[in-house]
Amino acid sequence: MGQLDERRREPSALRRVVVLGGIHGNERTGVHAVQYVRNQPEQFQCGSVEVVEGFYGNPRAIQRNVRYLDRDLNRCFFYEYGAPLTETQVQARVAGTREYEMGRALMLRSEIGALAEPAPFLIDLHTTTANMGMSLIVNDEDPWTLHFCSRLAERVPNARIVSDGPTAGFAGTTASLARRQLTLEVGPLAQGTLDVRALERMISAIQAAVQVVDELNREPELATSMNGLEVALYRWLPFSLDYPRDADSVPSVSLHPDFNGSDFRLLTLETPIFQGFDGKELRLQDAAGVPHELLQFLAEGGRACPMFVGESAYVEKGLAFLTAEPVLVR
Repeated sequence: MGQLDERRREPSALRRVVVLGGIHGNERTGVHAVQYVRNQPEQFQCGSVEVVEGFYGNPRAIQRNVRYLDRDLNRCFFYEYGAPLTETQVQARVAGTREYEMGRALMLRSEIGALAEPAPFLIDLHTTTANMGMSLIVNDEDPWTLHFCSRLAERVPNARIVSDGPTAGFAGTTASLARRQLTLEVGPLAQGTLDVRALERMISAIQAAVQVVDELNREPELATSMNGLEVALYRWLPFSLDYPRDADSVPSVSLHPDFNGSDFRLLTLETPIFQGFDGKELRLQDAAGVPHELLQFLAEGGRACPMFVGESAYVEKGLAFLTAEPVLVR
């Protein structure tokens, strides 16, 4: 939390927006949205936002239409801000790493211009195989971020606000590249494919986000005041669950057909979450590996919803789904 707060002390307006797509090379919708931004930047610039730039996250993975080559790029952004590196130093560090994504993380930071200090505002574009709809994911709940999300959600049909917070447990993400960041997550979409309707929604959301940044640049007092605002959002919970697996680490069950696609529906102890290949149902309270803390949270009246249910890229990370708490922030 402290590092995020330190980056946000500057009261200056956010005059530059960086749009980043293809951090995962097989998420084609974000790649083509960046292509659109690069080809037609005038359609995104707005008032006090003077520069809107598009960058490709993982070019080699994009070329091969795979998520990554050596490791998930969105876990590679480890960098302490201080004296800026020279281009020679950047090249030397990149040459010294054996993993493409570790070097690419530093090169991308250099391309974006975030070696000496974070970029002002970053929009990171992603798609998911899970039924996440249009999710507006942010990493803080300070007044500026809540005003931003509230206004953006009014302009993006059926959008949900998700706060993953600085304690979400995913170190080395693109959040370190910018003073403020929005992740647009769209699903369900098959990876490795382009969905034109999803692309249109993503482009419209980018344009709306830039418009809201411009508005808030003109209302600097909202950076420190809720001003009576109430925001409904889903706040990340530190409870996740993996599939039961066999001795070879292969999942030994499938998602229950009624649970698959149930992102943002309330969980109960009785919710069937898995189904064995023999047809046997496994309820949340009966499934192996369910965190005791989650069961206790629900038993004591807590509310939790699943997110990223069945996300295909999370199987290797040992995740069947994540959880979040629906809250109203005042």
